[in-house]
Amino acid sequence: MKLQSPGLFLLFVVAIFGQGCVVWRYSTTPQVSGTVIDATTKQPVSGATVGIRDHEGIARTTSQDGVFRLPSDHVWRPCLLIPGDYWPKGMLFIEAPGYVLQERKVSTFGERPIVLQQPVELQRAQQ
Repeated sequence: MKLQSPGLFLLFVVAIFGQGCVVWRYSTTPQVSGTVIDATTKQPVSGATVGIRDHEGIARTTSQDGVFRLPSDHVWRPCLLIPGDYWPKGMLFIEAPGYVLQERKVSTFGERPIVLQQPVELQRAQQ
């Protein structure tokens, strides 16, 4: 049997066996936004640091009205069959001088941003 198109056969072989060689951009942490307030006075906490553990490079500080927007972090990795999203997750931390550190787990699917519906309330630290 003679091959009619060796170029087509080669393309087929590369497509089948080279699937794991494709590199794709994946989100490793979710995009998170919200507001930070004082638990007692209900006033905004400006200058609080908000971030994701093990991804401190994307940490942000809250604005004067306590609002923050934390971008997602990304990594380039090979995909096995076809590119696809997975569940970016992490441990969100909020810290500010004079307040108790607060942490909570966050996760989402793909690139969907997380908007915290309730303000994050920080407790004052004991003196």
